[in-house]
Amino acid sequence: MGSWLRNIQGQLSEFASEVLNEATEEVNDPETELQVVRKKLLEAERGLNVERENVEKLKKKIGYLEEEVYAKNLELDTMNEKYTGVIESRDTQIRALQAELERMHHAVQESLDDGDDDDFFPTNNARAARMRDEIDQLRKEAAHWKRLANEQSEKSDAFKISELERNLTEQKAKFENEIAALIIAHNETVAELKSLNQDDKDVNEKTENLGRCIEQHISESDIHREEIHFLTKERNLLLEKADHVDKLTFEAVDKVLSERIHELEQERENLQKQLDATQEEIAGKNSQISLLQTEVGEMHHLIDIQCEKFENEIINEREQSRAKIAELQREVENLQLLAKSHEEGKNSEESKMAETIEELSKQIVIWQNRAEVSESKSKEQARLDRELEQLRRENAELTAAYNDLNEDFENHKAEHGSVVTSNRDLTARIDALKANLIEYEERYEMCKNENAETVQQLEKLSADFERLRLSFETSRTKSASDAVDEVERLRTELDASKDDREKLRADVERFRSAIGIIDTELNRLRESNNRLVQDNKAMGASLDKFAEIRNMLENSDSELKSLREKFFQLQSEHELKEKQWREQLLELSEARDDAKRRLEECQRETAIRQSRSSDIALSAEIVELKSDEAKVTTSSEGTVDSNNGWEKMADWDATAPTNGSSSTNGSNNCTIMNELREALAVVTEKTEECEELRRQKHELNKELDLRQTCIDELMVQMNVLQSQQHIHAETFAQLRSWANELERDKLELERNLVHTKEKLKQVEEQLYEVKGDELVNVKQVDSIQQTIEEHEQKKRNQSAQHEEALRNTNAEHMNIIDEVENKLEAAEDTVNQLRQQSKAAEERFESVEKEENVRFLHINTQLMEAVKRQSELEKANCELQHKLNEVSTQVREAERLRLELIALVEQKHAESVKYHTQLQAVLVEKEQQSTTFATYTEKLSVLEQELKNCVEARDKALRECERLRDHLLTMEETSTMEALAGEERETELRQRIRILEQKTEESADSVTESVNAYQRQIAELTEELDFIKNEKVSIVNRLREREKTLADTKMALSNLQNVLRDIGIDHEAQMLQYENTVAEMRKNMENLNLEIAQFKQVQDTIEAKKQLLEERIVHLKEEITRKNAMIEELEASLDEHAQLAVASVSSYTIDDQVLRQLFMSYFTADKDKQPEIAVLLASVLGYSQEDIAKINAASHSSSRGWFGFGTSSRLSQPNVSLAEQFVRFLEKESLTTSHSLPVQQSEEVETIRSNVPLQCSRTSSATDLHSILNT
Repeated sequence: MGSWLRNIQGQLSEFASEVLNEATEEVNDPETELQVVRKKLLEAERGLNVERENVEKLKKKIGYLEEEVYAKNLELDTMNEKYTGVIESRDTQIRALQAELERMHHAVQESLDDGDDDDFFPTNNARAARMRDEIDQLRKEAAHWKRLANEQSEKSDAFKISELERNLTEQKAKFENEIAALIIAHNETVAELKSLNQDDKDVNEKTENLGRCIEQHISESDIHREEIHFLTKERNLLLEKADHVDKLTFEAVDKVLSERIHELEQERENLQKQLDATQEEIAGKNSQISLLQTEVGEMHHLIDIQCEKFENEIINEREQSRAKIAELQREVENLQLLAKSHEEGKNSEESKMAETIEELSKQIVIWQNRAEVSESKSKEQARLDRELEQLRRENAELTAAYNDLNEDFENHKAEHGSVVTSNRDLTARIDALKANLIEYEERYEMCKNENAETVQQLEKLSADFERLRLSFETSRTKSASDAVDEVERLRTELDASKDDREKLRADVERFRSAIGIIDTELNRLRESNNRLVQDNKAMGASLDKFAEIRNMLENSDSELKSLREKFFQLQSEHELKEKQWREQLLELSEARDDAKRRLEECQRETAIRQSRSSDIALSAEIVELKSDEAKVTTSSEGTVDSNNGWEKMADWDATAPTNGSSSTNGSNNCTIMNELREALAVVTEKTEECEELRRQKHELNKELDLRQTCIDELMVQMNVLQSQQHIHAETFAQLRSWANELERDKLELERNLVHTKEKLKQVEEQLYEVKGDELVNVKQVDSIQQTIEEHEQKKRNQSAQHEEALRNTNAEHMNIIDEVENKLEAAEDTVNQLRQQSKAAEERFESVEKEENVRFLHINTQLMEAVKRQSELEKANCELQHKLNEVSTQVREAERLRLELIALVEQKHAESVKYHTQLQAVLVEKEQQSTTFATYTEKLSVLEQELKNCVEARDKALRECERLRDHLLTMEETSTMEALAGEERETELRQRIRILEQKTEESADSVTESVNAYQRQIAELTEELDFIKNEKVSIVNRLREREKTLADTKMALSNLQNVLRDIGIDHEAQMLQYENTVAEMRKNMENLNLEIAQFKQVQDTIEAKKQLLEERIVHLKEEITRKNAMIEELEASLDEHAQLAVASVSSYTIDDQVLRQLFMSYFTADKDKQPEIAVLLASVLGYSQEDIAKINAASHSSSRGWFGFGTSSRLSQPNVSLAEQFVRFLEKESLTTSHSLPVQQSEEVETIRSNVPLQCSRTSSATDLHSILNT
């Protein structure tokens, strides 16, 4: 837009300078005046064509931007559809899982209720059913409210989009109306020029005799024209430099604003994350809704009670009013009867009665009004009843909606991310549309200002033209001496302009130095911003890693806590078992001491009995010897059998009854000794078993010590982990401090940016001052340009060469820029590779964590198996203890039997036989006991093997723990190595970026060197200037216009700053709101924590399914990360498309070859018309040297006809001149139909609209112009 304005201003200044030049010259030839007027017309028409072309360009740009907006909207819609599909699939999965969980939960509750509560608590079943119904209703109500919220959000989004579209259409309509007004104004100016042309024709008839005087000044005017052409070139170069400076400043400002906008977008994303957290308030609001429902029920109850009271009061009032009305009517009738009876004699009382009647009638009216009021109250009561019914319906709907909300509450939790993303997309679209609207408004204001400036310039030109016409009329009376005086005056002004030029050079050099300083500061700011971005990325990655490590440590802490609890339980159990074993050992030791005492007593008794038996045996032998000597005859009958001991005892009993007791005592002592020996053997076996039990106890103590050592090692590991966690917390605090330092650096950079903005404002002010000086020089050049036209050919050659050189340098710069872009793309590829590697490392780390978790679970299972084995061993020990108790009982029984046998031995012989049989039974039992002892020994061997296996398993577990430690150490080392490698890569990338920046700076230095060379050439060319005209009045006017534009821009900047401040205030208010909501949510979280403490009892049944859900969540997160990567790629492709589109729009050029060919055919076809517009066409279209030579040749060949045969050609001209036909052609071209902005049309229609009419317009305009020129 700025270049377009400058082109228009240059054309208008050229037109004004030519008019002034022609006015200063004393023109007497009417043909030359006509030629001048035609030149003016052509220049005005050329400016109009340029303006139309610029308007068409702006329309095309608007259409292209609208197409981009539409395409982006389509892409956003497709993305929204994709994400909604993904979210719906996830919702279905979550609902299915929730249904399964609820079914399982209900099944468990039903089983529990059926097993426990059906017989004892029948009221709980009814309460559970009622609670289920309430839960279903609340879920339905929640779904209803959710549906209403979604519909309202969609309606609000559609309403916003419709409002934005309406604003766009209004802005477009305003722009088209203003363009139409400009066209009308231009048509009016063309009509005025036509009237001036007719006046000039009248003047031409009078000024034929002035041609001779003009020929003398042609040579001087040629010299002046050459100098003016030289100055125009210098002027153009200065304007190009100013444009370049403007572009640099605007680019810097745009970058600063874009960075600020990016920061605001990041803040908005953070706020939207906080909004995500605010959606969790629904849980608290559900309770509030339930409370509101209870309050609504109570209010309904109160309203019903009040309605009943109100109805009763209304009925009572109606009955009272009716009774009063009846009484009053009766009184009225009585009074009327009394009035009729006393009418004749009591005229004085009639007035009183009338008054009373009137009062009564008034009271009747009052009561009737009261009755009407009561009826209205009854109607209002009916209306209130209807409203109550409506409220009840609404309450029912609210309850249903609450039920729906409760049903989809967890779905909302899953969907809040999608809602946030959709809200984020909508806000992004709204922001984009707002930005487009702001751009359109700015462009509209710029166009409006430009159009106003053009109108003012046209008015000034018309006033200048009138002034020149008057001066031309006055110049007729002046003589040639006035021209000489004017030339001298111009020379003096030229000297003054030289001084101004030197000042301007000094200002330009000062401005260049300021621009260099600003460039260096901007480069530093860019480097610092890039570093900050990289540091932020690194910090984000480190924070993510720290969060993962923290989660791992928390998990490990929880697991270690559970292990600690289990170990403490095991310790307590072992202590209890040790106590039990000690008690058993004490009991066994006491039993052993008792047995030893008994054995000692038995030994004493046996010794006494043996001594007695030996004495008795000696006495018996003596008795036998005596009997043998007395009875020799009976000696053969001494011994019959080997087994006649019992017969001897019987005979001995018969012969010597006094000695029977001694013999029986001897046999009893033998049996007792045998029993005592057996008891001793049993006691020795028991002692051996006790020693074995002691040995087992010692081994178990050793195992307990080993396990205690394991526990101590685990505690040491726990302490190490806690120390690591403390270290990580310290690192996290360091990272936070680092983040705070980065924020401080950001604030300092923002301050530096503000400082640079202020410097940019100062530079802009300097620019405007320099531009004002340039405008002074430009207007001075325009004043002299009328006298210098022949020097333009040489300067055009030089300008062509200069343009070729510029093109070559631009091509070289473009190649360099392409190389830099390729390098940047390669750097981006490497960055993407690094990101992929980091992702792969994270995946490996996650897999290692999973393996470690699996191994840890395996170790836990082994520990549980060991505990089970230990419990089995304890059971076996208990069985052995039981068997020992049985053996002790058996020993006691044996002792009891021994006592019985002693009693039986003292009895008769028959009882001794029975005792013998009982001894045999005891022997059998002894054999059984020996077999049981053998089985016990076998079991003890088996238990020893199991203990060995347990020891081996423990050793294996310890080895696996050591291996896991080694593996963790290796993983930490590998992670540190990868981090170091990543840092090295980052340093390499930063070095590459610095090298690229150095290359760009070198390219910028080469550009500055070329610019300096061009400036030197300009300085050399400016030394050839000699004469400049003083037009300070016009310069002051232009400066005022520039000041106005500056004021407008300052106002626009202030408006933008106000808008930014308002946005900041809004953000602060939103932040306060979000903080309040966060505080409320924290309160709600505390309440929820209390509820969670209640729900932890149910958590044990859901842990298995929770693991499956967590695995699915991990899978979904991976899908989300992939889709985020796809989104980033799509955004990058969108940015590339946008850049290509902007490049295509910026490189758009208008094809003028057709016009050149047509005008060339015109010049070559009709030689009579060549002198009229040859110079104007050459200056407008910029032909090559060959074309200019042809035009000059044609003009020289037809120059005789200009002066010699001017009158005949003028008389032979038709009524409609070529200039008028050309003006009509331009009017026809200017009357183009305005196209509507396609906000949401299809792309095919837009491409057809943007391509076909342009071709048609070009062909039609070319044919019309060709026909005009041929005529």
